[in-house]
Amino acid sequence: MLSTKFVLLVLLCLYACDIASTKKNKHGKKNDWDQLEPMLQQLHKMDNDIEIEHEDAKNAPIDDSDNETNEEAETEQNPCLNHVCGWGKECHVNHKGKAVCQCAVECPTNPKPDPLDKHLPSLS
Repeated sequence: MLSTKFVLLVLLCLYACDIASTKKNKHGKKNDWDQLEPMLQQLHKMDNDIEIEHEDAKNAPIDDSDNETNEEAETEQNPCLNHVCGWGKECHVNHKGKAVCQCAVECPTNPKPDPLDKHLPSLS
């Protein structure tokens, strides 16, 4: 008797879930999961295409002899290209031609102001 009540309860829950999934929401749209599945399929297809392109690029012969020569020449002209400085420092070439980190002379200007740079009004 108890097991039949349990089975009926489970079946009732499954039926209610099935009705809820086919029912349209208050805006007249179907469930969001119905729209999500085609998007996921498209993303998987795009991911597979990218993997194929990546494999093709791995297998293609590469001729970097000219590119390496150009990079070495640029680095010799400007040693700051391969030098990384910390926060608030800029790379400059000293009189010996070596890359040196120095404190930034002025703050960089961004097209959008940084909200963290705003000063809070003092409470007096």
